Amino acid sequence: AGGALAGALLALTAFAAAPSVLFRVVAASVLASALFLRATYRAHRATRIALGLGIALFVASALGAGRISGVAIGLVATASLLGFMNDQTTGGCAWWGGLAVAVSAGSIALTTHDYPMVAAALVTMACAGVSAYHLAASVIAPAERDREHRVSLPPAPSNDHE
Repeated sequence: AGGALAGALLALTAFAAAPSVLFRVVAASVLASALFLRATYRAHRATRIALGLGIALFVASALGAGRISGVAIGLVATASLLGFMNDQTTGGCAWWGGLAVAVSAGSIALTTHDYPMVAAALVTMACAGVSAYHLAASVIAPAERDREHRVSLPPAPSNDHE
């Protein structure tokens, strides 16, 4: 995961000439990794904070995008708000993370029409999002394993008839 993240960070230097593309790549990567974390660690509070920051960055990346791209980014950001549902559900966060990467790549394609750059951005976002998720999960997982009460499924119904 560290090697993939280092490769993604190195690839980010290719977008230095286009700051708006760089910002969209970073915003989509942050949102995707936060959504993946929220899908896995439903009850962990820090994942919700990361999700809020990721959504804010992703919405800010719509500035300067065209109308179609801006609407698509807004719709994905709105769907990502489902990550703030209770810890009994994932809120579809893994799906929204993948969609954030795809929409951001589409936005870059509509803006630049430079398809090798779009391909590089897509690979960079996927690698950065997944590797950041793995690195954060390696920090969160030991604490989550030690918790007494894990919430992943609803409690069994009680038998009130007896």
